[in-house]
Amino acid sequence: MSRPKKEIDGEVVKKLAALNCSMEEIGHVVGCSVDTLERRFADVIKEGRSHGKVSLKRKMYDTAIAGNVTMMIWLSKNMLGYTEKIEQKSDITKEETERLISEAKNLAKEMSELRQ
Repeated sequence: MSRPKKEIDGEVVKKLAALNCSMEEIGHVVGCSVDTLERRFADVIKEGRSHGKVSLKRKMYDTAIAGNVTMMIWLSKNMLGYTEKIEQKSDITKEETERLISEAKNLAKEMSELRQ
């Protein structure tokens, strides 16, 4: 004869899952093992986690819409795929670059000759 099932409030499990509590944390609060949670409440936990993610996304979106520039940038990068484009500009012409490279080679050659 097996022991009777422990009464566990599924709504509490769902709310804790929505807060992204670990399985161990949920188990400690409701007084059961992780195995029991996985066996009896897998769907409830999955639903709770989904609700928590949606609530967080909603809050982030609302914060951005209210004018929080940092949140706007973060959401643009993470949800819209935007990236920061880094442009490099130089005032040095191609001719100057070639001249500098030539001078560097000459200096390296002179130093090599001095060492011998």
